Amino acid sequence: ISMYSFIIIIIIILLIMLSFINNNNNIKINKINKIDNMTNSEISCIIPGELYLTDATNAKDYSVLKYLGIKQILIVGNELSRHGDDQFKVMHIRLEDHPEENIKKYFNITYEFIKQAPTLLHCAMGISRSSTIVAAYIIRKYKKTTDEVLAFMKEKRKIINPNYGFINQLKDFEKNIEKAD
Repeated sequence: ISMYSFIIIIIIILLIMLSFINNNNNIKINKINKIDNMTNSEISCIIPGELYLTDATNAKDYSVLKYLGIKQILIVGNELSRHGDDQFKVMHIRLEDHPEENIKKYFNITYEFIKQAPTLLHCAMGISRSSTIVAAYIIRKYKKTTDEVLAFMKEKRKIINPNYGFINQLKDFEKNIEKAD
């Protein structure tokens, strides 16, 4: 082989290797972008590695839940079915989205559940019931006010909107936490 042929072969090998490396990186980047896009718009990360919030449909995207490291699912809704996947520990709170519902009675038991492992919470839309449980958890764990917590959560998931009865129960819960300290 002449020196010229040898150089051409080396260049071709380098181009093939570069193309392979670039292709692998694009696949990884596309996968990461897909997960990021999904988590930004459909599964909201409230506290990384700890607390996630979504709706009933996206809560069943088990491959994304595994990717995020979620170990538990907390369902808040009378009309919602239990998850059929055994890889997650599940708690189901049967509750309607009405201001008269006593959601406060579940704040402590859900706190104990959530603190065990990274948890995804959902109700039908991820707007009122599950966001109220998330807010109660943050109020208790981080000793924040209801208004602070709801403002923080809206930065993470713009559509949260607990009904007025649930907000009043969060404020009562907050006062009880302050008294306990």
